[in-house]
Amino acid sequence: MTDDPSVPSSDEDEIADEVKLTDRAENPADAKLKAKAGLEDANSARFEGNITLEGNPLLVGGNTVKITGLGKLDGDYLIESSKHSIIKDHGYTTDIEVRRA
Repeated sequence: MTDDPSVPSSDEDEIADEVKLTDRAENPADAKLKAKAGLEDANSARFEGNITLEGNPLLVGGNTVKITGLGKLDGDYLIESSKHSIIKDHGYTTDIEVRRA
């Protein structure tokens, strides 16, 4: 661990503690709500990706999947979009775009 603020610690790599917003707020309570929402959005964007799986018609946008066996990436993910394909040499596959739920 280092005392240099420009070098992130391992804890800072996991979840953002700060996010810079430029929204206007009507009052301090509104500012707090906007700050919390902005931080949650920033953190959820850190856990997103694309996965290709054996075809499954249940893997469609709006559903969730549980990912396990990947350590820090384990958890529930929302399927943002899916693409189902049948290819002669590869069979039925489903490509899903996910983000942490």
